Amino acid sequence: MTMRYRVIFGLALLATALLIGTTTAYAQAPSKQPARSTSDTVFTEIKLTSDGVVAVDSNGNQWTYDFEKDVFVPSATAGTASGHEASRATDEAFAGPVEQRCTEKKVVKPFQRTVLVGYEEYVDGDIIAYGRVTVKGWVKGNIQSVSGRVMIAESGQVDGDIKAPEIVVRNGAKVKGQQITTDPFLDFPTNAFSKSFSGEGLVIVLGFTFFLLIIGFLALSLIPRQMDNFSRCIAEHRLKSFLLGFLLIFMFPLLLLLLIITIVGIVLVPFLPMAYVVAGALGVVGVGGSIGQALTVKLFSGRRNNTLEALGGTLLFMLLWAVVAVLLGASDSVSNGFGILFLVISIMASVYPFCSGLGAALLTRFGYRQYVSFGSRHPSVRGEAPAPAPPPIPQAPSIDLNAAPPVPPRFPGRESPQGPLSSDSR
Repeated sequence: MTMRYRVIFGLALLATALLIGTTTAYAQAPSKQPARSTSDTVFTEIKLTSDGVVAVDSNGNQWTYDFEKDVFVPSATAGTASGHEASRATDEAFAGPVEQRCTEKKVVKPFQRTVLVGYEEYVDGDIIAYGRVTVKGWVKGNIQSVSGRVMIAESGQVDGDIKAPEIVVRNGAKVKGQQITTDPFLDFPTNAFSKSFSGEGLVIVLGFTFFLLIIGFLALSLIPRQMDNFSRCIAEHRLKSFLLGFLLIFMFPLLLLLLIITIVGIVLVPFLPMAYVVAGALGVVGVGGSIGQALTVKLFSGRRNNTLEALGGTLLFMLLWAVVAVLLGASDSVSNGFGILFLVISIMASVYPFCSGLGAALLTRFGYRQYVSFGSRHPSVRGEAPAPAPPPIPQAPSIDLNAAPPVPPRFPGRESPQGPLSSDSR
């Protein structure tokens, strides 16, 4: 073997030995599991304990900060303690009765997506959530999750029942009630709506609606002609009725003062507010009648009963206030925001019928006279001369074409102007 081939063969053996040695060393090296990434992890709590910096994610898992790698790692791979020991070490920092430890009150709205009650927090009431609920403090009530998991940590305490598709109660946690496993979305807590809704406003709206229906029914049944004059005045003189009623609202204190300073008017003081209320109610019923008439003509192609049209239109008008009461009675801020918006719209929509009712009550004397505008009674004032009446057409006599011609009169002793009659004609 020549010298050149010996050198090549030696280099090949050296390369093979290096490759085998590197592979063997890599195979004998201890395998390291890649740490879980924290890019998609949300930490809900970070605490400084005797074991270091401990964090808790949204799933209730413990993480420990590794200062050498400068990253949060799961407690099981941190090298200091297992996950259960880290969790216990974290909870021991807050050891003690919940009555002394939990001093911060937490307000939980119904049907939140996730709920976390911290170590120093307490909830005075029930918790109802769509998703996950984690309790590390104190809940003075029941807990129910529609589709998530309820986890009670070692330091947590629940005084009521727990209802959820999955319930996890760790060692050391206290649950005084029952633990009931439910089916997702089948055991929906419908009673939460009644607890989170305040019906005082809806009761007030229903009371006003009943009052308007009674006033409208009595007026349309007992004084239909006066009510017709009242509604016609609102429909034909919209601007005048509204402006006059708007002026009467500002004149109410002055009118009340004039009645007080007079001896006879003192007796009429209680009737003035009543007259305002009745006139405004009749205005709402009159506008409701216009709404009901328009709907019946459009839907049924013809008029129906006037009373039903007026009462139906009044109900539709008060439905807007019912929506306001429902939205403002809800506990969430979104519903309250829409409730305020609808409240402004309802106030603006109610000013017109109320003011128009006051104006029409004054113009028609509460319907006991038909209002005719000054321009209609005196057209010449506006510069319009009345058109002259056409002359009468003489009555022409009717002519019958089939009738016989008239016979000329005959006078005795006189011959016919045509001469003596012949024998044939006789």
